[in-house]
Amino acid sequence: LDGRGLTRLFQLPRSEVAEIVKEKYGVDGAFLVVFCAVVEQVANFQITGYEGDGRGESELRFERTLTFNKRAGFTLNFEEELEATDIFCDFMRALGGPKLMPRREKKVDTDA
Repeated sequence: LDGRGLTRLFQLPRSEVAEIVKEKYGVDGAFLVVFCAVVEQVANFQITGYEGDGRGESELRFERTLTFNKRAGFTLNFEEELEATDIFCDFMRALGGPKLMPRREKKVDTDA
């Protein structure tokens, strides 16, 4: 598959994200409202201009590769990032590690 074909394989409409969380995992009420707010924030990430807040290199790379398109939904951008498959797999391996999410590296104060 070319980049466009791979991108289509990883498409997920915005409405399905909340539906999957609600139906498959039983998340509802206030937790679902918060989750939907996060989905909206991620969908509008390019507009907000916020920097990535990942805690590890694999998470930061995943954040840069994940895109949102109003017609296509959430996708991994294989057309611009040919390594998107590796980025996705690296992030999934990090999630399967000893902790759910890696901790942010401590900043070293060089002024002291």
